[in-house]
Amino acid sequence: MTDRNNPDRVDGVGAVVQSPRNVPQLNRRQISDLAVQTREQESSFGSAAAAIALALVGQSERRRDNHGPIVGVAGGRNGAPWCASFARFVFNAALPGVYDQKDAVLARSFMRHGLRNDAFNDKNSDYEPKIGDAVVFSRSNNPTLGHVGIVTGYDRETGALHYVSGNDDCKDGAMDVVQMRTFNLNSPPRRLLGFTDSYRLSVNKGVGPQCNNELTNDEINAVAMAQVEEIRARNTGVSGEFSGDNNPAPATTGAPKAKAPTRFL
Repeated sequence: MTDRNNPDRVDGVGAVVQSPRNVPQLNRRQISDLAVQTREQESSFGSAAAAIALALVGQSERRRDNHGPIVGVAGGRNGAPWCASFARFVFNAALPGVYDQKDAVLARSFMRHGLRNDAFNDKNSDYEPKIGDAVVFSRSNNPTLGHVGIVTGYDRETGALHYVSGNDDCKDGAMDVVQMRTFNLNSPPRRLLGFTDSYRLSVNKGVGPQCNNELTNDEINAVAMAQVEEIRARNTGVSGEFSGDNNPAPATTGAPKAKAPTRFL
């Protein structure tokens, strides 16, 4: 958890959608196994990244100073901020080798890595985010600090964007947690820097799957939103829209149910 007396501390951006308190806390091996089980059910890097992030919503620190299995599973150092370590774990669990940066403990490394691989899109561009993308935020005026999460849904019509991030403050005195937030991309928050395109990153690094390039942006986003709903229904056993705090917590035990392959994003 970041120091509440530090003016440079950062919370997640947007309203909290899911931050359940009754999720069983997993050890490192269980977190890794869950990620593998989840990845095997998905047809693309982006959908796998979103599914893994969603499956880990509710995992939290064990102490209030950045300690615990969710901190260390991606190679994060106990006692250090872990939003970037969590995002790196999700990326590499979804597609091994896609994110191998030495500075991956820093949230803004996802922007730098995207820029190096022609995959980063500034918030002022016309890029339409897809599930599995990394969303990067600034942190006060310090150019080295930031926050990063994984996009789990985007509705072009309303502008609603959902993302999951680790090391996110609960605002109730509890330990920092993996939780989902939402904001409106039509009026983007001041701290938003942009998005790292998960598909372009994987292809440009030579580790990504083939993609159906015949899909338009509208079709991609329609498929993405359908996949997010399918992922949530599979993990919770309940269907419905991402809205409000009444959504049940994603399951964190047991293998996900198999499903028919979906189109690549």
